[in-house]
Amino acid sequence: MTISALAALALACGGGCTKKSDAPAPAPTDDKAVKPGQNDKPGPTDKKRGPDMEREAGMPAEVAKFHDLIKPLWHADLGDKRTADTCAALPAIQAQADAVAKSAAPPAADAAKWAAATKELVDASVAMKDPCDKKDTAAFEPAFKRVHEGFHGLLAASGTPHDEKGEHHE
Repeated sequence: MTISALAALALACGGGCTKKSDAPAPAPTDDKAVKPGQNDKPGPTDKKRGPDMEREAGMPAEVAKFHDLIKPLWHADLGDKRTADTCAALPAIQAQADAVAKSAAPPAADAAKWAAATKELVDASVAMKDPCDKKDTAAFEPAFKRVHEGFHGLLAASGTPHDEKGEHHE
């Protein structure tokens, strides 16, 4: 935020602003707000760029779509609702895993590692069908964990940054 934007914010608040949400976000004031080649129209995988662009962290578009699909399911509270919601989304999860497998390896990726990681992601998503069909909650969690680990394996194969805890950067 520039000094002039901070001054305008302070004047608008009159000293009464206590939360970020009370003030509108300042408009970009320089050319650095939109990077060269960046689409400023929202897309399904990123609020700043279209679906065919990579995210800020370097996550390939198809991988980002997969992430956006499983993230709310993986981070939901454990229980019947999480299982039901994830199983209901399984056709989309499998379709997106297939789309990732058909996408080109990122330039920084080792082609063999990328191929192995995409195969594991597809295989893991297919392996969720049985626990979902049988409503086998004991088998569901390990199967879903395999999908999540497959996603992180894909990040590692793609060269996308993530920390030692396996957290990916968004």
